[in-house]
Amino acid sequence: MQRLRPLSEEECYLRCYGSRGAEDTVRVVQGEVPAAAAPSVLAERIRLLFEAALDGRVHLPHYRGRSCYGFPAQAAERSVREQTGLPGVFDVRVTAIERDDSVWHARVEAGGTAYDVDVHRELGEATHLTCSAEQLKRPTHYVAGTPRVRAA
Repeated sequence: MQRLRPLSEEECYLRCYGSRGAEDTVRVVQGEVPAAAAPSVLAERIRLLFEAALDGRVHLPHYRGRSCYGFPAQAAERSVREQTGLPGVFDVRVTAIERDDSVWHARVEAGGTAYDVDVHRELGEATHLTCSAEQLKRPTHYVAGTPRVRAA
């Protein structure tokens, strides 16, 4: 299993990917990448993100995952956050991840408990993946299973 080392704030910032809207830069220093927002709701989402940031927590309804993690690890981390309700930016962390054929197995720590989370890839409905895309393509979604408490 690949061990993940904690990244510095600068590394999280530099590893940010995703540019579907200005909101991607709101919390990138702490490694958070919110899901893309339609322009009509962007201002409210940014307000909520800033309020959460000032409190040192993530805003889960529009949270995609920490940019310092790859997509499968982001899905695993979010799944554990949803199950535990832990909102603090640093309350949940992915400590290891490995791929076995088409499934990723993540180890996530949250609130003093270790979890195992399996993540698989699904293709979404065909859509324009960028504003300038001329052809429809099926986006990749990473779907996390239910977190399991790791046996001691």
